Amino acid sequence: MAGDRRAGGYIAAIVARLNREVGAVLADPDVRAAFAKHGVEPEASSPAALGARIRTDVEKWRDVITSVGIREN
Repeated sequence: MAGDRRAGGYIAAIVARLNREVGAVLADPDVRAAFAKHGVEPEASSPAALGARIRTDVEKWRDVITSVGIREN
């Protein structure tokens, strides 16, 4: 996979491995219970889905920030 760079420059194989490992941790009942104590329901997804979510959130919050006139100091 040398030269195959995606996801902000990280090698695709590393991103895939991290995604798989994090998904396994989030599937653990003890981990889910610990999150639930704080009202959080963890959800594993793919790197592509995370990227899409980030793009959507940036657009949403950019519009909110602009509409209420929040400015950087």
